[in-house]
Amino acid sequence: GAFKGKVELIADRARLAAAFREIADNPTVGFDTETKPVFVRGHRHQVALMQIALPEKVFLLRIKSLGLSEEVLEFLQSHHIEKAGVGIRDDIQ
Repeated sequence: GAFKGKVELIADRARLAAAFREIADNPTVGFDTETKPVFVRGHRHQVALMQIALPEKVFLLRIKSLGLSEEVLEFLQSHHIEKAGVGIRDDIQ
């Protein structure tokens, strides 16, 4: 089954606060990050994209252009929103 909900790309800060207000209404969200792969030992890339899934909507946040804004940090630190995903420990690191 493919996801049939809405997908919203957020690439600038104008929509960021409204998106996190919507996310905050959910006690559990799906969570994933995407990072450019590294093929050289000892090198790391920063997170490029953060995906936050609600039952009927997925937010794709372009972290590479947004940076770790206050809204993103508050979401990551929130104990009121459970983040569910596969390999989530690696995503948070």
